[in-house]
Parts: sequence; C-alpha cells; structure tokens
Amino acid sequence: MLFSAAPHLWGRTPEEARDTMELAQQVVALPHDTKRDLLALVKKMVALERAADGAAAETQKGEEGRL
Repeated sequence: MLFSAAPHLWGRTPEEARDTMELAQQVVALPHDTKRDLLALVKKMVALERAADGAAAETQKGEEGRL
C-alpha cells in the first residue's frame, strides 16, 4: 500500500522503485534463517564496496598529486 501511494520513496527512478519493492517482498517471504544469512552477506558486500570506494578515492588522490 505504501508503495502504491508513494513510489518515489522507494527509489530515484520508477525502475529503481519497482526493484526495491520486489526485493523487499522477496525478503519478507524468506524463512528467518535465510534472512539472517542474507543480512550477513549484504553487510559483507557493503563493507567491501566501501573499502573499494575508499581505495579508489585514495588512488585518484595520488594521481592528482602527480599532475
């Protein structure tokens, strides 16, 4: 119901909003043990992405210093 009333709250584009809603529906339907495993996986993915973003920023900063 919330999605139907305010899809803009679920994503920057209509496609992102639909994907977010579909993902939420799929996760809600999972058994609890699977949700816990998925949560651990997502936390690791976020940590790796942040680490990669930090490394990329450091590389870019180093390259700018050489110019």
